Amino acid sequence: DVEFVIPPFSLCDAAKSDIAELFAWIESKGAKVGRPKLGGHVHMGRSLVHANISKSDFWRASKAEYATNRRYYEPSASMTAPMPLSLVKDVICRYAEHRADIEAILPPSRRNGRNSMIQDIDHVAPNGHAYSAFMQADSFGSASRVLGGKYRVINLEPWSRLHTMEFRQHQSTLDVEKLFNWCRLIINMFQHSDWHRMDYNAPSSIIVD
Repeated sequence: DVEFVIPPFSLCDAAKSDIAELFAWIESKGAKVGRPKLGGHVHMGRSLVHANISKSDFWRASKAEYATNRRYYEPSASMTAPMPLSLVKDVICRYAEHRADIEAILPPSRRNGRNSMIQDIDHVAPNGHAYSAFMQADSFGSASRVLGGKYRVINLEPWSRLHTMEFRQHQSTLDVEKLFNWCRLIINMFQHSDWHRMDYNAPSSIIVD
């Protein structure tokens, strides 16, 4: 088995074309997604790419940074402030609440109870036994502990080290359309919560760590 790590990118034609080329190269060498339980892990960055840089320019700079320095590209001048914990928790709870709908687009091997590497997060759904504890968590570390650590369908452990949260449930794929559609679903969940469900003027004691 081998894992390919793609540098950070925004959804754009330039990134999609390059990733499609990478997938084609992998297949040309005889590699394939050969086992049903292999996962494709998507990391969502904690900060948006700022409007002062285009998505394609960000992708080109990201590729260059990783090729030259083996570092992830995260220029402070081109990134917004980190998203608040309240937004992250809302997305996670909605993901848990709509697990059946999400799993309907995934193969059986990536569904609840089929794989110990992607344990469910039903306990933090609005009707879950740990929902109150999760919503009362005042830091990403405490939220991660309630969530249950790395091997859940959503993993908050990379937040401090990599500045990301990990969505682990999608299958491994060499189909760039599947990858980008999954990324769009994740992004849409954040946008919907941000635009329609959050009240950022409400009193809050949330701590970002």
